[in-house]
Amino acid sequence: MKHGRKLTVRLKEFLQDRDIKANQYLQVKNMPNELHFVHKISGRVRIFIKREDGNWYESNGNCKKS
Repeated sequence: MKHGRKLTVRLKEFLQDRDIKANQYLQVKNMPNELHFVHKISGRVRIFIKREDGNWYESNGNCKKS
């Protein structure tokens, strides 16, 4: 499993706005146009990408356990 970091209040709100239980995720990467979260139990990685319109979208790509 990737080693994640504890979520900030801002990132918790980000996940909760998308109906995701923030207490089950850790932050793996935080880049200006990309956010990576890993599930604490399953190890599944969720990736969110910021597009040119300024909105965040979840990547449906190859998100695998690590």
